[in-house]
Amino acid sequence: MSALSRSVALYRLLESDGINESTTVKKQNVSLSSDIIHKIIDVWESSDYPDFGLEVRCGSQRYSDISKKEELKKLRDELAEYIEINFQRTSCFIDINDFIKRCNSLSHGIIPSSFFIADINYLRGEEIEATPDVLLKIENFCALINLLKKTCHFVDNKEDAISSKAVFVITDEDNKSMKPVYIDLSFTQKLLTLTTIDLRAIREIVEDDIGKTHKEEQLSTFRVSVWEILTLERNSTSDLYSLITYWDELLEKYFASYELYIRGFSFTKFQNEVHEYLVDSANKANELVGTLANKVAIVPSLFGVWLLAIKEDEPNIILSLGLVLIAVFALAVVIMVLDNQHFMIKKILDSSAERFDLLKRKAHSNTELIKQKNLVIDSFIDRNNRELTVRLIQIKRRLIAIRLSAWAFVLAMFWGVCITFWPYSTPLSSIFVFSSLSIACGALIISACISK
Repeated sequence: MSALSRSVALYRLLESDGINESTTVKKQNVSLSSDIIHKIIDVWESSDYPDFGLEVRCGSQRYSDISKKEELKKLRDELAEYIEINFQRTSCFIDINDFIKRCNSLSHGIIPSSFFIADINYLRGEEIEATPDVLLKIENFCALINLLKKTCHFVDNKEDAISSKAVFVITDEDNKSMKPVYIDLSFTQKLLTLTTIDLRAIREIVEDDIGKTHKEEQLSTFRVSVWEILTLERNSTSDLYSLITYWDELLEKYFASYELYIRGFSFTKFQNEVHEYLVDSANKANELVGTLANKVAIVPSLFGVWLLAIKEDEPNIILSLGLVLIAVFALAVVIMVLDNQHFMIKKILDSSAERFDLLKRKAHSNTELIKQKNLVIDSFIDRNNRELTVRLIQIKRRLIAIRLSAWAFVLAMFWGVCITFWPYSTPLSSIFVFSSLSIACGALIISACISK
């Protein structure tokens, strides 16, 4: 036990008239019973006793620490001139008003873990059947201070300040400007004239539930409600008393505004979200195709240049072969880009499947939305998913067609060069047909051998 709790036990046993403004208790002409002596020794033996003071005067002798323990025991049933207990000013208070006046942590929403209020004989941390109503009220308002700090935009708290201010900054749609409202969080005595308030709504807003639907909307709606209620006073600065005074009106405005938002979160809004994702994904796919335009055009351009070169009266084999080599290099670049685009299209397909599944689960987590369009949502999402999938598959097929076309241009150039500059008497077409037949026969023979 702490020195405070033991000192309070001694104070109660002495049945003193009270504690003075310096948080000192002085009881005169006390008969030193065994219980009183035991309580005095308990205080002296406390580990934090040096922060307190307890003095017993009996005759000309004064006893103030554990070193006088044995001497004090010998004074049993003797009459002490006085017993003086010096409490810490930070942990002992005359009454509730003194507690509110001197306990600065209340303005930060913090109730000390250990303190004693003399007039109501309340020791914090002591097991009692029921906490006094006035302390329950203080706990309620301190909880409100902490919750306001979590709902406001920021806290204006200067260094070493006794109290702080919660700042709510809202856009004024009429004047197209940002307007702040400051709430002074100082804990004052006049707060005790008010009744406790219902904190369930604000607790629900600030609770740490990341996946909760409409979390941010609840917070912004509450901020607007606070701003609107406090600006009724035509003042940019208010205090905790004003906020608690209008608390019921604030909650009415909050619930009314939030209900309007929930009604506004309709199937149409959900449709817009799905359509927006569909358009974004289609645009990404089209951008991938658009990056190919310049690169793919290189191969047909080289084919056109080759046609001009081959139509000369005496075509140059070196020029023709050079153009073919350049076309082959350009084809390699085009194929590399096409491979990358195929990969990106596949990623968009995978991502879209995951996103539409997420949208479906998000819709089902919203009870209001499901009530409105229970059967329509799944079919709507599946339909858009199919549309996007079909579009992406079409793009993949067109990329394959582009690749085949580029190959066709290069092969046509190679075939044309071979025919134009073929130096042998045997026709090239005959060699080509013979080679094709040989390759086909070889493939059939290998296939038959493998099957056996």
